[in-house]
Amino acid sequence: MELESQALWLGLLKIIWINLILSGDNAVVIALAARALPPEQQRKAIFIGSGAAVVLRVLLTLVAVLN
Repeated sequence: MELESQALWLGLLKIIWINLILSGDNAVVIALAARALPPEQQRKAIFIGSGAAVVLRVLLTLVAVLN
């Protein structure tokens, strides 16, 4: 697929849009899960949860691209 291909850029924009929507959902879920924790554990939970969400999103995107 060439870089000038309209299908490539449209597909890329769709993936970016979906990732933005899912990022908002992840932030809400992580915040709800961490709200009852003490402040120090909240920071750790938010950091680990956000990191895991990013890693999973990258891995699942790669799986989708490779199939």
